[in-house]
Amino acid sequence: MSSSSKLIIFAKSPIAGTVKTRLQPKYSAHNAASLQEYFILKTVEMASKLGHIDIELQCAPDKLHPVFQQCQHTYNITTKSQEGKDLGERMKNALVEALTDYSEVVVIGTDCPDINPEYLNKAFSKLENGVDAVIGPAMDGGYVLLGLRSFSPSLFENIHWGTDQVLSATQQNLRMLNWQWDELDILRDIDTPEDLAHFPKILHQADLC
Repeated sequence: MSSSSKLIIFAKSPIAGTVKTRLQPKYSAHNAASLQEYFILKTVEMASKLGHIDIELQCAPDKLHPVFQQCQHTYNITTKSQEGKDLGERMKNALVEALTDYSEVVVIGTDCPDINPEYLNKAFSKLENGVDAVIGPAMDGGYVLLGLRSFSPSLFENIHWGTDQVLSATQQNLRMLNWQWDELDILRDIDTPEDLAHFPKILHQADLC
């Protein structure tokens, strides 16, 4: 891998009542925020082990939360406030900016515990080997990873973010663009108590038991 690669991590501030709301009422708003903080710190720690890429933490609603500042100082990463009215616009803005300086850009969130350095390396390798895009499908019909070598506004057209149709709509857009893409293993992200039940270790580490 080379310094022409960039990883963008999208994250929401761990503020009670604004994150992981689908975990409620089984878990309190405070517990949901604690889990979000855990996810942010673990994801950035994991990504920092790659060593050969630049990392950017795209923060919502802004980069001022102490957890984001902690990540910046501990791991020497870039933090930026997300810009855009919805997830698609925010991702587009981040990707377009990054692709002006980097040959391969990969975007992930913070709520997929099974993403590891090997998974990320595979995504970057596929891009370096010539595919236009790489996707890490999620079990819920979305995706946990998107990697690109270039951006087209058509890629994010007619996508209803947060639904189980995100992956299929993205695949359709890729076909319409006539892009070559590859897909990684399907992984589970954590949105609901049922999702979280598959990761009992996290329940203990995040003090949710």
